[in-house]
Amino acid sequence: MLSLLRCLPLFALVATLFPASLVQAQGKEFRWGGKPGDEYAIDMVQTMRQSLKTGETTTETQTEINMYATWRLESINEEGQLLVAETIDRMKMRIVGPDGTEIKVDSAQEAAPAGQEKLAEMLKAFVGVKFERLMDPRGKILEVTLPEETKKALAGNPISPDMLKEMVSKYSPV
Repeated sequence: MLSLLRCLPLFALVATLFPASLVQAQGKEFRWGGKPGDEYAIDMVQTMRQSLKTGETTTETQTEINMYATWRLESINEEGQLLVAETIDRMKMRIVGPDGTEIKVDSAQEAAPAGQEKLAEMLKAFVGVKFERLMDPRGKILEVTLPEETKKALAGNPISPDMLKEMVSKYSPV
């Protein structure tokens, strides 16, 4: 279970893109389309395969993490930088062990699968989490801000607010 918890941050490495239309912001062009108030439904998928070789035996575990989020374009400054607010709406995880055993956990489920209560609790803690990112016109993340409510929501979670901030800072399409 510990190795699984260490892998969860990898979901943040998945890059997502806004529509690529060009728009004007204070006379400057940028590649990401939109205007303040626009919202985008984001579905990020991280698929991992972990192999462990012990002597002559190799075992493999497959993990798929889905994160569904809403991005809201808050503002575009004079330099064309975008302030985007993100809210995590739902988290799902599917794990297939070396023996083919499958575990599915979905934050939208009322009851966790038997034996997966801690994992379900960890995923549910992300639902409703909010943060903001400042991005340059190409989508490079310049700054991430976590509000106090997000820091409180993640208290006691294996993914700390600082870890979340670092992960979010890294998943940029450029």
